[in-house]
Amino acid sequence: MNKVSSRGLYIGDPHFIDHIPNRKDNFLNSISTKFQESLEIARNIGLDYLVILGDLFNQCEPPAVVRNKVVEILAKGNGGKKWPFDIFLTIGNHDLYYHSSSTLEKTAIKTLETTGLIKIVKSSEKYGIYFGHFEHGIEKHKINVDFPILAMHSNILPHKAIMDHVLISDFSTNDNNKLVVSGHYHDGYPIMEKSPGLFFANPGALGRISVTDMKRTVQVMMVELNRGEVDNIEYIPLTSAQPGSLIFDEKIIDAKKRKELDISEFVKSIDSAKIIINQKTDILGAIKQFGIDNNIEKQIIDEAVRRIMGVAKKEIENNDDE
Repeated sequence: MNKVSSRGLYIGDPHFIDHIPNRKDNFLNSISTKFQESLEIARNIGLDYLVILGDLFNQCEPPAVVRNKVVEILAKGNGGKKWPFDIFLTIGNHDLYYHSSSTLEKTAIKTLETTGLIKIVKSSEKYGIYFGHFEHGIEKHKINVDFPILAMHSNILPHKAIMDHVLISDFSTNDNNKLVVSGHYHDGYPIMEKSPGLFFANPGALGRISVTDMKRTVQVMMVELNRGEVDNIEYIPLTSAQPGSLIFDEKIIDAKKRKELDISEFVKSIDSAKIIINQKTDILGAIKQFGIDNNIEKQIIDEAVRRIMGVAKKEIENNDDE
């Protein structure tokens, strides 16, 4: 196992879906082009395999037009011939109903596996890969396997973040593990060497589904193992990925930012007006009337009410517990 040699390509979360808010282009066409380019890179370099690091689809059972587009690329994208390498999927949370592995039989990725277009397995001794399929808290588990590569769908990060995660410095490995490559965290991060011969990497998501992705480089990762050691690892930018400024509608983004600012300012003005939140206050009526008196848009008033009531509910519950 620790003497295996192989060459493969890793791509982050594609999130195939027919439409993404705030994008000016046709997302399905865009992600299809990038997915096609990724497969062609693997073919042109002559690699042994390709790994999708989870969340192939944005929904576990996507619309037929989305599923069929993926089937078309996997089945016919290589000039109608079978792609000349194995294609693996590390299962992501979006690939499953309720994020539960027990629902795999009902999903679109299971259809792809059943038809032989992709492989979903626990490991590949041939290529030296262990697949860390999504499960809650997997990044905090001690995964003691003797594979050189761990292909995970998990939040293994070089820095602290809001979401549940584990730092690279705290992730458990053994001497036979040489590379931990992750999907799930869309931003990705540079290739990092934790200790001599042990690397961590995340190329970032293939599909840009958020405005936070505007400036991110869309890329894939090539890995070469030589007798169980990482001989080469590099990120390869995709030429088909357009600049974020061309695909995201900045007018809509700016409008949302202004709305968020208006809501924030309204909440502050309520606080300044000393509207007290407690069990005896008609909070809904007080806030709505305050908004009307100050010529605030109804949409902003409603959102402010929703947020303030959430805080008020927690405060009341805490008082009841005391």
